[in-house]
Amino acid sequence: MYGEITTDEKNLIAVKEAAQAVGYSRDYITRLAREQKIIAAQISRQWFVNLGSLQSFVELVEIEKMARKNQLRAERQIERSLFEEQQKFLSDVQSQVVRFSP
Repeated sequence: MYGEITTDEKNLIAVKEAAQAVGYSRDYITRLAREQKIIAAQISRQWFVNLGSLQSFVELVEIEKMARKNQLRAERQIERSLFEEQQKFLSDVQSQVVRFSP
């Protein structure tokens, strides 16, 4: 039972077709439907989802990934800068210790 149905003025397609459209597994899309993260309806044992809702979810996930990636990049740059400052300080201290050794 595949295809498209309309309920409450929303077009819904079978999970199998939705999975092919966005590249997610059918199980994951079904999980999103059960958790009500996307617009979906279960008819008998078959899930049908609103493709627009699923595509919006996919876009949101990509935006969140990009934001997290940028945040991690900024954190790593700060860590690298602090490490370099620490190394410079240790190098300066070591050169002073060597200079003042009896």
